[in-house]
Amino acid sequence: MPYLFFCIACLAILLIRLFTPYSDSLSWDVFGYYLYLPATFIYNDLGLTDLKWIETIIQKYGNTESFYQAYPGQEGFWVLKYPMGLSLFYAPFFLLAHIYAGLFAYPQDGFTWPYQAFISFGVTIYAFIGLYFFLKILKKFLSDKIVVFVILLFVFGTNYLMYSSSSGLMPHNVLFMLNAMLIWYVMKWDENKKIKYAVITGLLLGLITISRPNELICITFVAVWILWKKDNIKTYWKRLLWLMPSFFLIVFPQMLYWKITSGQWIFYSYQDPCEGFDFDEPYLRQFLFSYRKGWFLYTPLAVVSIFGFPFMYKKNKRLFFSTLTFLVLSVYIISSWSCWWYADGYSQRAVISLYIILGLSLGFLLDWISVKSKAIKIMSVFILLFVLLLNLFQLWQFNHGILKGDRMTKEYYWKTFGKTNVSEKDLSLLSHDSRINEDTVQIKFNALPKEIYCIFDKIIFSSKALKKITKDSSVHNRFYYTIDTAEEFSPDITLPYRKLDGDFFWLKVTTCFYCPANNIQKPPFLIISTIHKKANCKYYAIPMKPDTLNPGKWNTLTKLYLT
Repeated sequence: MPYLFFCIACLAILLIRLFTPYSDSLSWDVFGYYLYLPATFIYNDLGLTDLKWIETIIQKYGNTESFYQAYPGQEGFWVLKYPMGLSLFYAPFFLLAHIYAGLFAYPQDGFTWPYQAFISFGVTIYAFIGLYFFLKILKKFLSDKIVVFVILLFVFGTNYLMYSSSSGLMPHNVLFMLNAMLIWYVMKWDENKKIKYAVITGLLLGLITISRPNELICITFVAVWILWKKDNIKTYWKRLLWLMPSFFLIVFPQMLYWKITSGQWIFYSYQDPCEGFDFDEPYLRQFLFSYRKGWFLYTPLAVVSIFGFPFMYKKNKRLFFSTLTFLVLSVYIISSWSCWWYADGYSQRAVISLYIILGLSLGFLLDWISVKSKAIKIMSVFILLFVLLLNLFQLWQFNHGILKGDRMTKEYYWKTFGKTNVSEKDLSLLSHDSRINEDTVQIKFNALPKEIYCIFDKIIFSSKALKKITKDSSVHNRFYYTIDTAEEFSPDITLPYRKLDGDFFWLKVTTCFYCPANNIQKPPFLIISTIHKKANCKYYAIPMKPDTLNPGKWNTLTKLYLT
């Protein structure tokens, strides 16, 4: 029976892929994961030393607004931001598409219809493989009846359905497969003690690493599961000699690529200062509960599943500690990323691999429910049916543009809850896109809660600074600070972002300044910036236009700024 419902789930994934447009599937982040293939096999330019062909592709197909998928390296090379693992999984379908394009007179540029179609449909195979190993893991611990329910709930009750079908080219589909295979083969290794399973484990860890490096945290499951038995410490160290070479066999090509293009064997390719891990202060509350992209809000089945861990603990402590360690550390790492909402998309896409762990937990919960009273069973069915239908409906809302990927607010969520269409008035409740041109937006500041900050509220006046403070009766008796020729900046106003309540903030920044000289060679600038990791993000330097500058009088310069 489980295999019948496995086939039903696979058919649903295939049908969604079939009826979802794929003309822009090789775009945005996927464009970066995929570029290894056309760069190597079509343009013979893996180092991206000539960007003209990339500029032509972007202009022709509109894959991305800017080429953020790579950064300048050494000696004229460009380094691709994303690792090469996904390109290995795209490769068979890329080669088939390349042959097909040649046979049927399509341009063999890597982006015409055959490439889009073959790769989009090809990656659904990885979804089928991932679900197959997920099913095998569940059957190892749970009855067939429970396995059926878990498979159906996680395929149709979470955002896995989206990332295994219409968004299957993103890394999460492949990573679900790799993690499911890893867990299965680690268990086989423990049972049979065969060297081949050590080799397979190393290969899978390598593939996971070069697909999405932070997912190497899955090694915690391997470590806890293998070392749970004390006698395994003596038994496994020899087999580790086989695991390590197979791991490095996979990661070495990535390291060699980094060495050639960047000069470093291990290269941190996320060079944008706005991106990075904030391990000291993870965004756990926002990641789990926010209306913007809270995992528990948009995927409530995850909350239900967590309640199964106590029952897992009672029946299988080894599985409990192995899976819970993996889950907790993964959520900590994922929620520490500065872009904790992970751009557009429904719910939290970075957790897809963790549904293997939560599926096991939910299975133990359902197993406990199965022997309880009829009232508990009915209530449980009602809750599970509600979260499943809610997920399917909200996925439909997302696909029809009602729910937004990264601009949701509490007001908009409840205003559109259960709706099949929205009005312009409803849309006004969304947060503004942080990439908009602030100067083109009309903001009713009087209707917003606000705080006013003045530079003199923040200055710690030293005896030296006090000498530069003057009171001018012509400007409402306000104080002003005198900048001499040795200074580049006046004192600044610094607001700790985390102490502000919300995800987005509008700033209306005004500076008043007095230029006594009639001959101003360099008009003053108003500087606004967000600082992350000691670097500037969204840096504005707004100059006072010379033709509007009034020497000998007080001038005002104002700028709107959306964080």
